[in-house]
Amino acid sequence: MSAFRVAENVSCETLDNGLTVLIKENHNAPVTALLASVRAGYFDEPDRVNGIAHVIEHMLFKGTPSRPGNEQIAEEIRALGGYINAATYYEETYYYIVVPSQHTERAMDILADAVQNSLFDAEELAKEIEVIVQESLQKRDNPNAMLVESLYALAFDQHRIRRWRIGEPETLRAMSHDDLAAFVEQYYRGKNVTVTLVGDIQTEEASRLVRKYWSGLAGGDLERDSSPSESSRDAFRFRRILGDTRQRLLLFSLPAPPILHPDTPALLILNALLSDGRSARLFQKLKEELRIANSAWAGYEGFRDFGLFTLGAECIGDDPLPVEQALWGEMERVKTEHVSAEELDRIKTRVQSRRLFAQEEVLGVARSLTTYQALGDYRLTDVMLERLQAVTVEDVQRVANQYLKLDQAALCEYLPMDSKAPDALPTTALRSAIEAGKSEQAALPTLASLNTGTEPGSPRVFSIIASEDSDSALPEAIPLPGGGTLIFKARRDLPIVALNILFRGGKRHETRSISGITNLMVKSSLKGTPSFSAEQIANRVEALGSGIGASLAADYLGYGLKIKREALSEAFGVLGEVITSPTFPNTEVDREKQAISAEIRRQQDNNFGVAYDLFTSACYGSHHPYGLPANGVESSVASLTRADLLDWHSHHVSADNLYAAIVGDISREEAVAMLSEMEALCPRTTVGFPPFPHRLEPFGQQMSLRQKKQTAAVIGWAGVTVYDEDRYALDMLAEITSGMGGRFFRAVRGDNALAYQVTSFHRSRRDAGNFIAYTSTAPENEEKARNLLLAECARLSEELVEAEELQAAKAAILGEHVIGTQTFGAQAGELAGTLVYDLPLDEPQRYLERMQRVTAEEVRAAAQHYLQPERCWMGIAKGGERTMGIDT
Repeated sequence: MSAFRVAENVSCETLDNGLTVLIKENHNAPVTALLASVRAGYFDEPDRVNGIAHVIEHMLFKGTPSRPGNEQIAEEIRALGGYINAATYYEETYYYIVVPSQHTERAMDILADAVQNSLFDAEELAKEIEVIVQESLQKRDNPNAMLVESLYALAFDQHRIRRWRIGEPETLRAMSHDDLAAFVEQYYRGKNVTVTLVGDIQTEEASRLVRKYWSGLAGGDLERDSSPSESSRDAFRFRRILGDTRQRLLLFSLPAPPILHPDTPALLILNALLSDGRSARLFQKLKEELRIANSAWAGYEGFRDFGLFTLGAECIGDDPLPVEQALWGEMERVKTEHVSAEELDRIKTRVQSRRLFAQEEVLGVARSLTTYQALGDYRLTDVMLERLQAVTVEDVQRVANQYLKLDQAALCEYLPMDSKAPDALPTTALRSAIEAGKSEQAALPTLASLNTGTEPGSPRVFSIIASEDSDSALPEAIPLPGGGTLIFKARRDLPIVALNILFRGGKRHETRSISGITNLMVKSSLKGTPSFSAEQIANRVEALGSGIGASLAADYLGYGLKIKREALSEAFGVLGEVITSPTFPNTEVDREKQAISAEIRRQQDNNFGVAYDLFTSACYGSHHPYGLPANGVESSVASLTRADLLDWHSHHVSADNLYAAIVGDISREEAVAMLSEMEALCPRTTVGFPPFPHRLEPFGQQMSLRQKKQTAAVIGWAGVTVYDEDRYALDMLAEITSGMGGRFFRAVRGDNALAYQVTSFHRSRRDAGNFIAYTSTAPENEEKARNLLLAECARLSEELVEAEELQAAKAAILGEHVIGTQTFGAQAGELAGTLVYDLPLDEPQRYLERMQRVTAEEVRAAAQHYLQPERCWMGIAKGGERTMGIDT
């Protein structure tokens, strides 16, 4: 286990003002994460200023005496090639910067200045509060957020978790500079702050920087305004809410012990047993066997003084009661039946693997160390792992009996306004019905009964040839015997291997009548092969600490795997058969159709998803592949057959259409042997497709009316393909306009406080591209926000971008690449992408070099040519003022 210890080689010191400093060197990538954590959040706020910790989080980016500009902090970090952000939660607020490591001191200066010297300017405060109000409205349009916060309001009477945590508009608008200053004076003190650095740094130098920039933080003791505690109760609670949602959601909450309680590790294992992966009990029971839920999950969340255990599901049918009965039936089964040793081992292996994978990114390590330091000692991050590994089957059964009591549960349902669900039962009757239904749930089927017509067999083990390793760190393109191509890159810093296997085609060749077939084919391929049933595929790979991922893009489809080196051979044996020999059992295909229908409904509950689908339809038409909905057309998916999937598979999976990338702790010979053996099982040549005519629709818009708090608008123009020289200028335009400090952000959010979310991007494909601008705001402000975006486009068409702004965008692009490719999986994905698009092996470096040569004249010319206001398409999901969130 020593290889998985996060807290090893960490330097910990305390400054004279009480501030704790954590430093961990990690030289795997030239990146540094800096994190400042303040142990104050929503639980520390009196009702009069509910939401103030989050308001302060926003305002710390809005100016200091030495950086008075309201977006200056974000702009300075962008110019370093890094990113800055923050988050507020119930017991903590944290601020973080990730930068290329040569800029560590500048980043430290900026972070310390923001946390210690923010101005809280009254005018900026008033504007930013309006942004936060929009953020709150955006959350209220999210069914899952509404469900969770409504449940907490139901389950608690005194504790501050009962409140809408961002704060109500009237409370937010009443806050003053003095309120913020008083809260900061109370909580932003050395004893209440931890500063953590992880990355490509030297410990002594990092320590010097912290002392230089943080010694001035106020010291002394603080008085915490603690939340009232909750009285114990023995009464089931229930609430049903109706809203503008396509999903049928439900969530139970039960009291649980605090995060450091001795029973917490067993509850975390129980949580994983129920909902971690496709082999989990709730997935297998409610989704696979009973087919009454699209998804089902459990969760434990622990705080210093209490915890919560939750059970949730997205129902397939209108009536949530059978799902509630099945969920609770699984709880009762855990109480009366021992977990198998095999099940427990699988969960512990996955926990260990996730811990290993978390070490790939410096910010994740910094976050873990800081979280446990806030709980008393950063070394608890490893102690908790040891406690998890020590949990026994008896421990799991004991905590299930001790904490999973229906009389202490609260249940919240969130259903569509036009739901055909039976009227809600009275609370007492509903509790009895849930309890009565538990005995009707059958035990989980055996593996043999779930093999869906395939004969279980031994796993195919692909060859791993031991050899002396002389690999360099540079990627290498290797032709495979059957006509495919492999890019291989050795990495030795962690015992991990990541691979991506892609095939050209997919959605690019879909028509409306088969829209969604690629999604269905890839998902159904995981549900049976000649050797494995669906459950066996999930069990075998998850028992090795991993899972098979899917790649679904406009121009390709594929599979991904990231796994510990020691488990690669067995996992790849399963993956190889999934790719080359899926059997597509009819019952499993039907289950996946239901799952895709649920994906489509979730997309329809996402404002951006709806607006983007409307835009693509307006731009390309409702029958062109690029104009079809992201997850497919529901009626088309429903009509697809097993024969359709086998035919689609034969059109794509072949030796000469295979593009693979492997990054990790194996040799070149091992990588080639594995891929060559798998490739040999593929047909030699794909069937192929006739070219699809590419055309664009007349400029215009499509709109959907929704009973939502906000209106979402996607404005898009024709962009270019991945091969077009104008791609670089359009990508630079996207960088200049997007993100914190970008032009669209400043115009809509920073200067006018019209929206919380504003973004832009240029999406290039094999046959076409689009430049997209997106914002979500109150319905009455949508036209104004849209006009501000178009006005910025006009400015870019008329004026040259200043040298400083252009240089900052270039630095951001370089930094994003360095930071974004820390992980094995990200590197494998980038390399596979160069293959599938026929780009040179060194395309990532070529791209970065070309972006550094983009001129202001090129940027202006691209804006003039492409971003013409009268030559755009729009997709608008228009919100309204109708009543939402109706209680029944």
